[in-house]
Amino acid sequence: MPVNNVTPGIVRNLLKTPYYLRIPAQDGTNGLQRARPSQTIELPTNKNVILYWEDFDVIESLLKDLDQKNIIRIIQYPEHVTGGGGGTGDTGPTGPQGDIGIGDTGPKGDTGDTGPTGPQGDIGIGDTGDTGDTGPTGPQGDVGPPNNLKSGTVLPTSFSGSPLKATVTFATAFENANYSILITGIDARSFTYEVKATTGFTINSNAALALTSNVDWLAIPYINI
Repeated sequence: MPVNNVTPGIVRNLLKTPYYLRIPAQDGTNGLQRARPSQTIELPTNKNVILYWEDFDVIESLLKDLDQKNIIRIIQYPEHVTGGGGGTGDTGPTGPQGDIGIGDTGPKGDTGDTGPTGPQGDIGIGDTGDTGDTGPTGPQGDVGPPNNLKSGTVLPTSFSGSPLKATVTFATAFENANYSILITGIDARSFTYEVKATTGFTINSNAALALTSNVDWLAIPYINI
């Protein structure tokens, strides 16, 4: 059935730098989504970004994980309904109890759409119907990203040398050095990183002038490796 997008999803980036969401390709085989290529959506800092319901559904587990880690905030979940159905009519009165009939069990009919829950009817007496066949197993969903993001902040007094540098050491090392690094700070510096390893990396302020504010960092493992 077609799906009508009633309300889109809305998310907000809580970091001090832009964050990028990767939307995997969608093959459109589940009956609700259209075939769509993979794409990357930029989330600017402290701005609400509207996500089409198909994109939101595909990465909903990732969005919930990032929301729990205070990287983004889910402002609004999308609402969507399948079209084609009419409105539910009023419930009619309960008819009188008919005579109990006795006859052979008829063949199993096709499964119909689930209707609204009606009032509790009288307890009838009849033969038990056949058990329906077990439906096929659904397709395997996409594998989510690794749950091992690392982030922190470095005090201005931790920087030394000329230019000023500071070493970041992870409390728990990565399995490998395949991760991205984001560095932000209030001081006007061109922060870069060097000596990236599984146990940490070095922040280079590329200046000898003393810093006055903390420097924040975020390490994100590669998702497409």
